Amino acid sequence: MAPLAITLNLDTGSHLSWTQCEPCINCYVQNEPYFNPLQSPSFVDISCSDQNPCPQSYYHCINSHCHYQIVYIDGSHTSGTLSKDTFGFHSSHGDHLEFIEGLVFGCSHDTHLIGDNHGYPSGLMALGLAEESFARQLINHGSQGRFSYCLPPIGSNSISFLRFGSNIVQRGSVQTTPIVPIQGVFLYFITLNDISVGNKRLGFEPGMFARKPNGSGGFYVDSGAFVTHLITPAFKRVKKELRDYFRHKKLVEVDPQRYMTDLKLCWLFQPSYESLMPSMTLHLQGAQMHIMWRQLFLIRRDKGIFCFAMLPQDSSSVLGHTNKQILDLLMICYNHSLPSIQRIVNMTPNHERVKWETKAQNNVPIYMFFFFNSIYLKLI
Repeated sequence: MAPLAITLNLDTGSHLSWTQCEPCINCYVQNEPYFNPLQSPSFVDISCSDQNPCPQSYYHCINSHCHYQIVYIDGSHTSGTLSKDTFGFHSSHGDHLEFIEGLVFGCSHDTHLIGDNHGYPSGLMALGLAEESFARQLINHGSQGRFSYCLPPIGSNSISFLRFGSNIVQRGSVQTTPIVPIQGVFLYFITLNDISVGNKRLGFEPGMFARKPNGSGGFYVDSGAFVTHLITPAFKRVKKELRDYFRHKKLVEVDPQRYMTDLKLCWLFQPSYESLMPSMTLHLQGAQMHIMWRQLFLIRRDKGIFCFAMLPQDSSSVLGHTNKQILDLLMICYNHSLPSIQRIVNMTPNHERVKWETKAQNNVPIYMFFFFNSIYLKLI
């Protein structure tokens, strides 16, 4: 039987990959067929007992099988059985697939997503730091804990790759910032020291973005978050700076609620305003992340407005995917010294359509299509 292609959303903030499975108790409509475990002889539910508990404490043993229930920050949730199967990945050797047996994933039978989910991808690919994430599982198959991705701009037809392995091509200038390890937390926390709007450095006091002893605070990378969230005091400071900047340029601020947007800061838009837009720089430990204005503001031409693409949050600051489009990120989630994020590189439009080539090491698959492409679940 031919492999079943499934499309997954990439999420560096999640610990378990999952796809919708038959039988569906409550499933949203997806473009591809639901995965039917009965059609895959390599599919296995992960069993459990009092003597053989589930691999992590947040899974529950029900009827001798490990079950999960995941609730996301927006209220979306999914539940099902912890499972294993064979996955096939596109390889740099050509158009064929290379298969890896026994990868752990979630077979979801009950999923509810907030918002318009018609035609949503079949599930989610978790690339967090937990042992059962794909990023960690592939360490045992030659990835060395390394993966790289570059998100194309919203609305772009550009092709991008999610790549695993040691031979990821180095290109352009390279900056590195260390991942801050936190016991029992599987997120990619990094150190944010300060923020600049345009050429003006705001001068946040030391510790503004630091992780607090009570577990709040900190700054982490989450491709599953649509926009960046700044801890509320920092957001208010940035908001004031942008208001002053555009007031000086004589732009008209509008009430976001009148335009039915959840963003907090909007202005009337005209094409001539593009030359006035400021950039932003995140001053990280050992690196400067430059966010160009097209990734900093969302333009709603149908409504005649543009809005600041960040939101306030009381708990922690989060780098979302809108503000890191066209940044080439190499994530090293495990090594013998210190995990790090490398290659924080601004990509020009000429680079957006490039399909980068590399070589597989010892026949290890280090490529995997993502972003409106597919990964494959083997059904034979």
